[in-house]
Parts: sequence; structure tokens; C-alpha cells
Amino acid sequence: MSYYVADSRNWTKVLEGWVNEAVVNPLVVNGLVAACLTLLFTVSDAFETGHLAMSHQITLWLTFSALLVSQLYFLHKALLAKLSSSFLFRVLAIGLAVAATVLLMTIELHLFKYTPLLLKQPDPFLEFLAFIAKPVVAASALVLMSQLIPIQQQINAHQKKALQALKQSSNPEELSSIAKAFTVQHVHAHDHYLEVSCVERRFFLRGRMKDAIEVLVEADGLQIHRSHWVARQAIQRTVRAGRDIKLVLADGTEVPVARSRTHLLNDEQ
Repeated sequence: MSYYVADSRNWTKVLEGWVNEAVVNPLVVNGLVAACLTLLFTVSDAFETGHLAMSHQITLWLTFSALLVSQLYFLHKALLAKLSSSFLFRVLAIGLAVAATVLLMTIELHLFKYTPLLLKQPDPFLEFLAFIAKPVVAASALVLMSQLIPIQQQINAHQKKALQALKQSSNPEELSSIAKAFTVQHVHAHDHYLEVSCVERRFFLRGRMKDAIEVLVEADGLQIHRSHWVARQAIQRTVRAGRDIKLVLADGTEVPVARSRTHLLNDEQ
């Protein structure tokens, strides 16, 4: 009897491990959400497709759901990577990702009407956009809620990695000591910490950008943003997107330039 109890516990632990891994795996989570959306659209006669064969409906809505989930996931992830990690910018990332997904799904469903998947007469685009927006926004909310755990897991992993890097900086060097021993290329202020990127290695130190500027006053560099200082020799090229300007550094890092500080680049030219 005790043997079977122990075996059951082992299987419970294995099953619990699989569930925990699945919950934080974006591929598994998004796949399940796409399957649920496919079932929901199929049984609800979405877009008046109930007259189609069951296999045809499943193919149509599986394609639609896969596009919706994958596009929303990658758009949201890309925006989170580009924007600040503050709550306001995370909300902005959600709004932008959903809006872009609505537009993309409207275009794609419109194109579906020219394929055997959805043989219907095309509607005026703006009217069709307004019609599609409601179900896509509702489905997007479901997709984003399902991604809360994987995204939070990624944020926690990033924070844990940063803390580990801070602890691994076993020598509590001051920035002045680092600047003397290494070639500083980029300083990025994160709240009460400074991320100091050098040619040789990277440091995480407690401090403010004001402190860094005082130490690096004699260094050949520019404070091109309230949170960024860069060495002139580290700048590889300038990238312009409308009124926004970014500097691409030697290690591939893209650093934003504040509009109030663009004159510093003009002075360089």
C-alpha cells in the first residue's frame, strides 16, 4: 500500500511540474487560447459562417485565432521591450498592441474574402473596421489576460537577473574607480541604480545620473537623455524616425536622444 501511495505522490509532483511549466510557457498558453477562440467562434456562428461545413469553419477560425494571438503577443512583447517598465507605459503598450492588432485583423479578414476561406462580398473598409473592432478587442483582452503569468514571469526573471548581476559585482567599486580601470561607453540610470556598460564588462551600482555626470565630467561623452550618458567613441550611427532620434552604440544598444538635447548632436556635426 505504501508503495502505491509513494508512486502516486511522485506522479502528482511530475504532473504539478508539467502544469507549472505550461502556465509560464507562452507557446503553450497562446496555443490553448487560440484553440479556445477557435471553438468559441465556431459554435457561435461568428460572422454568419454557420452554413459552412464544420471542417471549413474550424480551418477559418483556427487561422484567424492563430493570427490574432501571435500578432498580439509579438506586438505587445516588442512594445514592452521598447518602452519603459513603468505601469503607465505598460498600459500604453497594451493599448497600442490592441489597436495595431485590430487594424491588422481587419485587413486580413478583408483579404480572406478573396480566398476560399471566406467567400463574401467585401464591405467598405471603415465600416468593416468598426464591425471587427468589438470582437477583436474582446478576444485581445482574453489573450492578454492569459499572458499575464508568462509576461510577469519574464519581468521577474529580468529583475532577478539584474539583482544577480548586482550581487556578482563582488567588488563594490565606486564609479570613479570603474572609470579609471575600464573604458566606460554607456551609463543608464534605473531608479536608484546605475547600469555602467564598459568595453570589458558591465556593472550595476547604487547611484544617480547626477553622480555619474560629476564623475564623468572630464570623460569624452554626452548626456543625451536624462537617463543616458554615452561616450563619443561608442557612437556608431544615428537613427531617425520622424522627430525621434536614437544613437546606436558599438555593442548594438539603441539609446534615445531627448528632443531638448538634439542640439548636442548638431554641435558634434
